Amino acid sequence: MRITFLNSMSRGIALAILLHATPGAAQWQLNGVPVCTATSHQSFPEIASDVTGGAIITWYDLRGGFADIYAQRLNALGVPVWTTNGIALCTAADNQYFPTIVGDNLQGAIVTWEDHRSGNADIYARRVLGDGVVQWTANGVALCTATDDQLVPTIASVGTVYIVTWEDHRSGNADIYARRVDRDGVVYWTANGVALCTATGDQINPQINADSFGGVIITWEDHRNGNADIYAQRVDVSGVPQWTTDGGDLCTAAGTQDQPDIVLDGSGGGAIISWQDARSGITDIYARRIDASGVPQWTADGVALCTAAGSQTNPESTTDSYGGAIVTWVDNRGTYNHIYARRIDASGVPLWAADGVGL
Repeated sequence: MRITFLNSMSRGIALAILLHATPGAAQWQLNGVPVCTATSHQSFPEIASDVTGGAIITWYDLRGGFADIYAQRLNALGVPVWTTNGIALCTAADNQYFPTIVGDNLQGAIVTWEDHRSGNADIYARRVLGDGVVQWTANGVALCTATDDQLVPTIASVGTVYIVTWEDHRSGNADIYARRVDRDGVVYWTANGVALCTATGDQINPQINADSFGGVIITWEDHRNGNADIYAQRVDVSGVPQWTTDGGDLCTAAGTQDQPDIVLDGSGGGAIISWQDARSGITDIYARRIDASGVPQWTADGVALCTAAGSQTNPESTTDSYGGAIVTWVDNRGTYNHIYARRIDASGVPLWAADGVGL
């Protein structure tokens, strides 16, 4: 199953899916299946496979006056199978925002979010089973309730455990932390999370993917040098950072490098990281591989995938199943924004048309 779009509207959430079995033929009802049409706003939907051809969608929901966390499952025919308009995962005091989700490989999912019940933003998580029964502590298990704000969590599945990373302001600047939780809601590692980067300046917007050794690789935007650069760190299943203290750099070129995305390289436990890059004065798309030992590969400061006129932003990537990656982005080389993509092989050689293929 391939997700083609997920549309957050000012009121309600709709979903459409394209199946590989019928290339180019949209499935389910025309213009998408309503996932939630409750009163007020439903926003920031995220999606995970239910491993049976359907999907589980989560979002934050203002039907109760504050932002809460809800979820719904659709079966392979596009039919909602849980409570109409979704089940509540968290309706604690104040607002809960920006959920992210990963499947549990048992037809359910783990959802983590930014939680303001204590005044500052903290990180919570909760599991929902395939039948819609919500697990763990009511309104979620706390992963981090340190001082100040913890923001924008992301999550990866590592077998039967899950690792969550976030942007953490307990020191005054933004740093990168992570913590592990298992299927039973038992939390591991240092209380309030393991520090992956506490370098000077702000480290923000962490992105995560499971490695091939039971841990994860995390990449982020890093301001230790003034402008934003791209750094990464690997942490093992015991919560021990494996690479250079405070992370290894993939790109410290002039200008700003931000909005990183990460995909495993599929060959040896490394990863390919792509980002938008303003070294030329306008944003382009670059990528670089980092191996399992934390050694950056390919051209110093990254390989250019697109340096066309106009801006190229918001890269997203997936494996090409041969040790490389396919990267797509929003492209403004013409009058309007369009979608382009390009493949890069395991050796760092860009393939397909120069500056990408228009989709």
